[in-house]
Amino acid sequence: MKFVLMVEDNALIGAVYKKKFSSHGLKVEIASSGVTALDSLLSNSPDLIILDLMLPDMDGMQLLKTIRAMPEKKNIPVIVFSNAFNDQVLNEAKDLGVVAILTKGQTRPQELVDLVSRTLGTEGQDCDAPTEESLKAELRQKVLASFPTNIGLMKEALKSFFDGNDLPALNTLFQSAHALAGNTGLAGLTQTSRLLSALEAYTKTLHSKPSQINFSSDRTIKQAIDFLTPVFENIDRIENVLLSKRQALVVDDQEIALRAISVALEKVGISALYATSAADAQAISETTPFGLILLDVEMPDMNGWDLCSHIRMSPIHRTTPIIFVTTHSDIGERMESAGRGGDDFIAKPFLNGELALKALVWQLKTALNADVQSS
Repeated sequence: MKFVLMVEDNALIGAVYKKKFSSHGLKVEIASSGVTALDSLLSNSPDLIILDLMLPDMDGMQLLKTIRAMPEKKNIPVIVFSNAFNDQVLNEAKDLGVVAILTKGQTRPQELVDLVSRTLGTEGQDCDAPTEESLKAELRQKVLASFPTNIGLMKEALKSFFDGNDLPALNTLFQSAHALAGNTGLAGLTQTSRLLSALEAYTKTLHSKPSQINFSSDRTIKQAIDFLTPVFENIDRIENVLLSKRQALVVDDQEIALRAISVALEKVGISALYATSAADAQAISETTPFGLILLDVEMPDMNGWDLCSHIRMSPIHRTTPIIFVTTHSDIGERMESAGRGGDDFIAKPFLNGELALKALVWQLKTALNADVQSS
């Protein structure tokens, strides 16, 4: 019997996958922390390791590097199963020879089971596995029953963080988002999990880089957590949002900025059209509807504020959310942005995680409002 070690700190996810893998004829051990996983590896030789990179006690990459440095364990195939957003970390994992990198919130349980079976050569050993739909229905009921409590805990942690710039409170926010992102993904709540995964990744980054905490980051986190209540109250509407049909328009004359924004948006499933001049953007926006517009302020042919005013004159963009992505971040510039029709702002240089989270919140919020108004 093949032996799988799953490094997963979420008890619900661990229990579900243990049952799922066992029903496919595999021996499974769940290690709830990096330290527990290392202890297991000292006395066992699993045939495959499933590794979450977001662990409470040890960085997942640190654990992976440790495994690759162990002479008798270095060739064990590893599947990364995580909501990690950091491209540098994911590329590092690829360089260490992992079999695959799967995103928790976007991966169906059967997809992971099939990949494990192919890797181990155990296809066809199905037993009495629960059906995908019955599993999702059961998990959805459990997850939604606890959702209000979890939102309450996150709001309490946010208040503690704001009261004293409290890093332990920020870590509590990360842990709560981490758990809820995994649970909603497992329950098939794809869009909700996508949102929570973005919040998880961003709070994790801020906890490790507290120098990046500022007014903009506080605002972005609060927006995301405040939006969780309407998400819960309109869960079916949120899950039916098709981000692929809500393209964003990004306007910036700097190629480096465009690439950074592109990477951030792709992380949360938002496709975009890019314009390098205000003139091009104005022409495009007159005939093409967008779900979100991101504008640089300083451009050579027309500044972003004037462009925003022009875009707002178009009937198809009177309510489209517009975010200024700019080096201007003082109170006067923020007031100017709002006065010209902007909905929000993010200051350069920005963390990809912040832009990804902010953009996703605005996309989902606007889609939800439109759906409610049309019904």
